[in-house]
Amino acid sequence: MWTGGAPAQDQALRHVPVLAQFLKPILGRKAEREAARLITKFGCIANILDTTPAALREALADRPELANSLLAARELALAGWAESIRGKPVDTSDPHLKNYLVGKLQSPREERFHAIFIDRDQRIIHDERICTGGTDGLKFRTRHVIHRSLELNAYGLIVAHNHPSGKAAPSRKDWQATDHLRSIAAAVDVSLLDHFVVASGAVYSMRLQSLI
Repeated sequence: MWTGGAPAQDQALRHVPVLAQFLKPILGRKAEREAARLITKFGCIANILDTTPAALREALADRPELANSLLAARELALAGWAESIRGKPVDTSDPHLKNYLVGKLQSPREERFHAIFIDRDQRIIHDERICTGGTDGLKFRTRHVIHRSLELNAYGLIVAHNHPSGKAAPSRKDWQATDHLRSIAAAVDVSLLDHFVVASGAVYSMRLQSLI
C-alpha cells in the first residue's frame, strides 16, 4: 500500500498498479517500482501522458523504449477520442468531446487555447491550438480566431483553454474575453457554441452555466 505522502500524491499513487500493468510487458517485475517512480516524479498519470516528449525522454533516459511507449499511448488515446467526435453532429455535452479536450489541454505548466471549427451541419471541420500562454496567462487575438473561422468557412466555433491552477472555473477575464469573442463571431455569422475550461481532469462548460 502506498501511503505517507500528501493526500493528492497518495491518491495518484493508488494508480500505480494501472500504470504498472501497462509497463509490465517491457519491464516485467520492475514495472511496479518504475510506475511508482514516474507517478512520484510527475504527480499523476495525466501529467506523465501530458508532459513534453523531451521531458519524458529525459526522465526515462535509461529506458527510451518506455518513453516511446508512453508517447504512443497518448497519441493512441487522442486518436480514439478524435474519431469518436468526428463525422457526426457535435454535441457540446458529449463526454467524448470532453475527454478529447482533457487529452489536448490537460497541463500543469502552461495555459493553452484551443479552437474547434464547425460546419453548417454541426460537424467538425478542423481543430487547432491557437496559442500557448505563460505564467501570466493567455493573450490570444480574437482577430486570429475569427480569421481562421472565415478561412475554414465555419458556421460554428467551440473554444477551450486549461487552468494550470487546477480549478476548472472561469475567471472574470475569461467571461469578458468569451463575451467579446461571441459578439465579434456573431457579427460574421459564426456561432460560439461553447467555451470550456479544463483543469485536473474536469471540464467546465460556460454554456451549461448560462455564461454564453
